[in-house]
Parts: sequence; structure tokens; C-alpha cells
Amino acid sequence: MSNEDNNCQARLPLKDVPIELQQKIIDLGGKPDLNLYKVLA
Repeated sequence: MSNEDNNCQARLPLKDVPIELQQKIIDLGGKPDLNLYKVLA
């Protein structure tokens, strides 16, 4: 199993993310669907 597979497993569906968290990621210049797993790690 590659590291990329592990990263995908750490992600949550975007609909399960609180709006406040999505907005915080956007404010930091990130894209919630791409950087969510980094925030939750």
C-alpha cells in the first residue's frame, strides 16, 4: 500500500466537515477537499 492510499484513508467526506472548519481552511489559502487530511492529521 502506498503513502497516497494512506492519505486518502485519513480524509473525511467534505459533507462531514463543519462549515467553520471548511471556512478556516479556505481562509488559510487551502482547498478543503485537498488539504482536509492535513488539518485532521
